[in-house]
Amino acid sequence: MEKCIIVISHSNYLIRSAGIEKFISETSALLNSKGIHVLQVFPLIEVNRKLPYDYIGINFDDYFLGVYSEAHLFETLTSIGKSKNLRILGIDIHQIHGWNLHYLKKALVKLNLPINCFVHDHELVSADSLLDSSDGHTKKVIQQRDPKNCYGEANPAIMAEYHDFFDTLYSHIEKVIAPSHIAAYDWENSYPIFKDKMVIREHLYRTMLELKRSSEVSDPMRIAYLGTPAKHKGYDEWKTFVSTMQSDNHYSFYYFGKQEQHIPNVKDVHVDFQNPDSLPMTDQLMKHNIDIVFLWSICRETYCYTYYEAEAASCYILTNNESGNIQAQVKTDETGCIFTSLEQCLEWLSNTTNVKKTIAQYRASHKLESLSPNSNIDDLLFKHPGNLNYSGQKRIRSYKSFILTNVYRILRGAQR
Repeated sequence: MEKCIIVISHSNYLIRSAGIEKFISETSALLNSKGIHVLQVFPLIEVNRKLPYDYIGINFDDYFLGVYSEAHLFETLTSIGKSKNLRILGIDIHQIHGWNLHYLKKALVKLNLPINCFVHDHELVSADSLLDSSDGHTKKVIQQRDPKNCYGEANPAIMAEYHDFFDTLYSHIEKVIAPSHIAAYDWENSYPIFKDKMVIREHLYRTMLELKRSSEVSDPMRIAYLGTPAKHKGYDEWKTFVSTMQSDNHYSFYYFGKQEQHIPNVKDVHVDFQNPDSLPMTDQLMKHNIDIVFLWSICRETYCYTYYEAEAASCYILTNNESGNIQAQVKTDETGCIFTSLEQCLEWLSNTTNVKKTIAQYRASHKLESLSPNSNIDDLLFKHPGNLNYSGQKRIRSYKSFILTNVYRILRGAQR
């Protein structure tokens, strides 16, 4: 039988380009290289909002298998496993946003396989648990005492559903894997029962090079926003930032990412880790001589690939004191400035002589780095691998929707 791990997340990592998808892409390639298949399952969130039934998409390694009924998740996974002669070792849960948790929980309990949970963001963590933080920063007092996640959703029913989900699966969960100490600390605050199951595994290896960038700063100085243009990533602040500073001829502005934004006075640079013809982020930053990177996440980052990519290119980083692992790494690595407000950041930038001097000094003391995915597979595997039993099951229906499968392939370009 062929070894396989089931991966649960919220999106199709083959076509979406963001942090969770990048991690799944890298770890899937790593598992494949060790002879382990990846069966990724994700909800079709936009489709499910419009139809009376819930549907999921499934990828097998880098091939899109199709669209299936979410209500029959167990039958579908069992059918695929049997048809492909798979020994399913366990389940990786990366994100449960968009899932019908009743269906998901029911299927996972019935599968009775070991589970690894990966911490990627704070959607499952209530804001109350973030009031006391591991980096010594105390968040402002929240007047609304209902449980909230980091996106400001005050829905106690949803948070209760999350806790019930993890409480039910507690005995199946072998490890909770966090990419940083801050992420681990925040998760433990919200789910203290998992404290003894917490493991810290960074996404990247960082190798110091014996090279430095030139201390010569661009004129005008080049400032860039990196990655997903989302509210919780500080994109609204970026637009305000550009609008406020566009008349200052000491600076020019760039956006690096997959989605062109066409903001006035901002040059778009296409970066897509899924496209082999696209230069990696760090190389693009070097190519375009970016001096400063604006990483203004307003939701505490658990890791943030773009921080490490910017730091590897010796870009000076501007962030705020609510940005989680970004501000923690800036403080530890001495790679930029941490501000309490956007106004404070703008004021700092207004002293262009000091800014140029600061960047030049930073580059003179900071070596370039090489980044590579963490190749240690140990934490991705299971201490007690499962072995789903197909015996006695003569015919298992997969509940595949051929119409939706074809429509999805056409609309999403999932032709593989």
